[in-house]
Amino acid sequence: MNVVVLGNGAIGCLWAYHLKRFSTANVSIKTRSALGTGTVIPNGTYTRRNSFSFTCFYGQSIQIEYTLADQHSLQNADLIISCLKSTETASALNGLSHLLSNNVDIVLCHNGLGVYDALNDKLKLNNQIYAMLTTHGCFRASKHHVIHTGLGNCDVGLLTSPTDKENNTENQQPAWLELLNRSLPSVYWSDDIKAKQWLKLAINCVINPITAIHRINNGKVTENVFRQQIEAVAEEVSIAASTQGIQLSPNDIVRASLEVAKKTSKNTSSMLSDVLANRETEIANINGYICELATQYGFSAKANQSLVEQVKSLSA
Repeated sequence: MNVVVLGNGAIGCLWAYHLKRFSTANVSIKTRSALGTGTVIPNGTYTRRNSFSFTCFYGQSIQIEYTLADQHSLQNADLIISCLKSTETASALNGLSHLLSNNVDIVLCHNGLGVYDALNDKLKLNNQIYAMLTTHGCFRASKHHVIHTGLGNCDVGLLTSPTDKENNTENQQPAWLELLNRSLPSVYWSDDIKAKQWLKLAINCVINPITAIHRINNGKVTENVFRQQIEAVAEEVSIAASTQGIQLSPNDIVRASLEVAKKTSKNTSSMLSDVLANRETEIANINGYICELATQYGFSAKANQSLVEQVKSLSA
């Protein structure tokens, strides 16, 4: 099987490492450019061009050389795992769509919602497009060094379109699911990935902006000083979810968010990491997505809009 990983961020490298180490797939990575001519990372490992050092969850560091995906790789791909930010995913895939066959399956792994809607008709009508949600902890210690900090799992499900429904393919598990599961257990098939996407979005709407604005680890979100704000955000997210046929009560959102914040108390959220590194955040596809639905369906999203404006001011 020919697999192209789109993006060499933390999650992209996580999948590239495990697929290359624990499967027989031909793996290549599509990046903006090579990682450089060589550098020494803090543990003393020399990283050559088109390679990165990956520190496993159990502490072992291994250098992984990778193949840069070219036109031939993309044209002959059986599976594309897109691990780009939500702000980059649709434009990147739309730009590559003329190279992709109708037989290649596309997996979207990103935070937030709204990306699938932004894909062009060629992709949505001709290709099977899936969502992947992951709870693995992983971050880039440097441009050349990725560390797997927390074991988790992945949920995968089909993002349906009219053609999917006509062909009754919603519940068919793809052949490559076993390949992923052997490479990085555990990967679960979900017949209702949309509901899982919304629960993750709701949790991200609470944890990500609060940690980014106040520059705190996840655990601090559980403090009483944030409770009123969290409840206001949850109320608006619940209304937004209902417009999409998803039932999420405000109480369930608050409870789930605080539970995740407690379990990941020492973690730095992806949005705070972006702010600290002066990178673009995914706020537009997280709280910003709630604001878009508020405008579309005519309900108030003042709490989410306030968070969007504050995070954008940090990025600015």
